[in-house]
Amino acid sequence: MTKVANCGHDERGKYSGGKPGDQSGTEWYVREDYDFGQSVFLVHPNDKVNDLMARMAVNGARNDHVGYCQGHRTTFYEALKRNKWVVGTIKEDCESDCSSGVAALGEACVQRLKLGKAHISKDVYTGNLKAAFVAAGWKAYTKAELLGKYGKKPKGCIQLNPSRHVNVVVEGASNLAAAAKPKPKPSSGAKVAKPSAAWVRSLQDACNKAGRSKQAVDGIPGPDTLAGCPTLRRGGKGAIVKLMQQRLVSLGYSCGSCGADGDFGPGTEGAVRKFQATAGIASDGIAGRDTWRKLLCL
Repeated sequence: MTKVANCGHDERGKYSGGKPGDQSGTEWYVREDYDFGQSVFLVHPNDKVNDLMARMAVNGARNDHVGYCQGHRTTFYEALKRNKWVVGTIKEDCESDCSSGVAALGEACVQRLKLGKAHISKDVYTGNLKAAFVAAGWKAYTKAELLGKYGKKPKGCIQLNPSRHVNVVVEGASNLAAAAKPKPKPSSGAKVAKPSAAWVRSLQDACNKAGRSKQAVDGIPGPDTLAGCPTLRRGGKGAIVKLMQQRLVSLGYSCGSCGADGDFGPGTEGAVRKFQATAGIASDGIAGRDTWRKLLCL
C-alpha cells in the first residue's frame, strides 16, 4: 500500500485549540494512502524536487515539535524559514494544517533548490493551492493523466481535493523506513492508560441522554458505565461515537483525516481494529462490550 504523510487533526481529534507540537504522534504522521476525493495531483518536472518534497514530508511527520492547529497554521512555515528550510532541525513547538504544511514544504523546495522567482505563500489554502504550485513550476494532472505518465503515484506527489484536504505521497522516500516505524504501544493485552474523569463524565452524561442508562455522572467508570455504552459499528453517528473517537485519538489511534467528528467511518473502524489488536481482544472493528471495557480500563 502507498504511504502518505498526512496532517489532519490535533491531539484531541479537533481542528484547533490544542497544545503546540504533536502530542499524540498522529497530528502529522505517515499512514496508508486513502481516498478523500483527491482530483488534482501535483508533480514537479525535476525529480530532485519531488525527492526533497517526500523526504521533508516524512521528516515533518517524524518531528513531534510540529503539530496541527488551524488557528496557528502558519507557525510551522515561520519556524521552517527560521531553520533555513530544514524540517529536521526545528526544535520549537509549532503548528500547521494540511494546506499550510504542504505550502511550507513547497517553499522549502523553492528555497533550497533555487527554483526561481515564484514563491509559495504561507497563507495558501486548499482552494488556491493548485494555482500557487503551478506558478512555482509544478505540473497538475488528473489521476488518469498521472498514472498514464508515471504508472503510479510518484514520491513527492501532492494529492489535492481543493475543497477539503491535501497530503503528500512519501512511498519511495529514502528516509521512510525509519520514520514509518510506529511508536511503541502496549503489548497485546497490556494495561491501557486510564481515561480522564472529564471524559468519563461526558460519556456517562451522553449515555443517560441517549436513554441507555440512569447512572451517576461522577467521572468514575464502573459496571453502570459499561452497561450504558452501546455497541458501535461503521455507519454509526452521534455524541457517543465522538466520545469513543476522542478516547482512541488520546491513546494514539487516528480515526482519519476528519478526526473525532461523530461519524463512524472507515478511519474509525481501522482505529478500533488496531486498538482491539493491541488490547488483546477480537479485532473486528466493532466497539462492543469487550472494547468498551478496555477503553474504560475496567
